[in-house]
Amino acid sequence: MDDLLNPHQRRALTVALAHLERAVRTADDVLTGPADERLNPVRLEIDEARRREIALRLAEIRGALASAALRFEIEPLPRDGSRIAAAAMLSAWEGLEDVHARKLARYGAVDPALAPELDPVVDHLITLSLDIVGLLREPDRPVP
Repeated sequence: MDDLLNPHQRRALTVALAHLERAVRTADDVLTGPADERLNPVRLEIDEARRREIALRLAEIRGALASAALRFEIEPLPRDGSRIAAAAMLSAWEGLEDVHARKLARYGAVDPALAPELDPVVDHLITLSLDIVGLLREPDRPVP
């Protein structure tokens, strides 16, 4: 099958199939329920029969993806998990920086008692987030 696709076509097919594979993982996560997300709960208001049917179709897609990868000799498109996780934590850090009490003034008057209550919580979350980034990016960094 190698001669059916030129390198650019193979790359386009690889990217499309990888995107579908990630979409299947997302749909499966929604279907089976979120882990323990307190602030981002996902509601899926469908009956059990529909849930089972979707699960069957997701399994069928996984099988079709595996077959297509073999048939068209698609090589895996590895992604660096450390970079993905670090990028997510850095994005969260950016958002946390914007919720210090002094920055909340852009949304209205800030109660003077807020900063001593909120800022230590935000700072702690920032520290933890950046610690995770460091552990992911610096493999030689000692683990406490």
